[in-house]
Amino acid sequence: MTNIELYDAITNGSDQFSVEELNLELDSRRLTLQQLVKIEADYRTYKAIQQKRIDQPFSPQEYLICFVFPFFTPRPRWRDDHLSLSESERYKKYGLAKNWNNQ
Repeated sequence: MTNIELYDAITNGSDQFSVEELNLELDSRRLTLQQLVKIEADYRTYKAIQQKRIDQPFSPQEYLICFVFPFFTPRPRWRDDHLSLSESERYKKYGLAKNWNNQ
């Protein structure tokens, strides 16, 4: 995890890690007070950009990548992953479901 992702997980909780584990990881990075202040400021910017992105409609390119292109990619027999599945996970992770509902 990046420092900002770690700070986000500490602030909002995590399904994978306990808060104690996350705090131990943050402590192990031995960040200075200035670095912590910068991470907090970067986190606020990150959340503002994330919220702005959620409120924006999809671009035509994003529609193609997320909803059209996956149906035209071959799925090898030896692989379990597929572009549409990975895009779906990304879609859910970054809160883009709100975009789909606003269309």
